Amino acid sequence: MSFRTRAHATVHEVIVYDGEERIAEHMDLNMEGDHLNSRFDIPGTPEVNQGINITVGVQFGREAPDVRSMQIEIVGAGIEFFT
Repeated sequence: MSFRTRAHATVHEVIVYDGEERIAEHMDLNMEGDHLNSRFDIPGTPEVNQGINITVGVQFGREAPDVRSMQIEIVGAGIEFFT
């Protein structure tokens, strides 16, 4: 996943689902700034039945001077399947 945050935004968690079934979770990340080549592993070898969904949990700073300083830009996300 490629993303970057502004000064008052933090990626706190990334959760991956197959449909509604949670297949991976990465919690308490506290990622700020540029993360253009981040990898989040999925344990085991789950079979994808319904399609991959990615949820990104973002925390915003209380002392932000404006809305722009709380932005997160998600550049893209990709999945590599191995057999």
